[in-house]
Amino acid sequence: YDTAQKYEKEKFMKLLSDLVLNIEQENYSFGRPKTPISDILYSLVFKVYSGFSSRRFNSDLRFSQEKGFISCDVPRSTMSDYFNKEEVTQMLQELVKISSRPLGQIENDFAIDSSGIGTSQFQRWFSYKHGKDIRSRKWLKCHIISGVKTNIIPSVKITSEFENDCPQLRELLGNMEEVFEIKEVSGDKAYL
Repeated sequence: YDTAQKYEKEKFMKLLSDLVLNIEQENYSFGRPKTPISDILYSLVFKVYSGFSSRRFNSDLRFSQEKGFISCDVPRSTMSDYFNKEEVTQMLQELVKISSRPLGQIENDFAIDSSGIGTSQFQRWFSYKHGKDIRSRKWLKCHIISGVKTNIIPSVKITSEFENDCPQLRELLGNMEEVFEIKEVSGDKAYL
């Protein structure tokens, strides 16, 4: 356990670097060359993992480039732009799916549930019931299927806060069928 924690960050960086290479790269045609999408995804995931602000995370990116985990430095502005792009969500979902494949022969029992994730955006509305403006944080819903034995997450879907759980089940299971032999799925009443 002690050894695993000593080398966790370095191992994470190597595994993440290998994982993002599975995402198809955009072909370069003309103009200023774009930052490779694998480098951008690596930077986004590693930044969230680190918990640092974009400025403080810059030294981790330089170290990643020196070690060969990414090919170029990803500017903070590029990272910020990609954090807000919808197509990145699909790419991250695909990375989750790919990362679960090594456990395809081991796991066959799963559990499904969802949870809310608060965002940094706020919403306001006037409540007639309380007679005042109400302000609350906007949030998203994360639907996850996880392995019962290994805790692997082979399928995930991010939706708006208003999406129900039940309609997500079929798609989440469909994302797993090619890799996993599904014997049992446990869930609460929201999935009936």
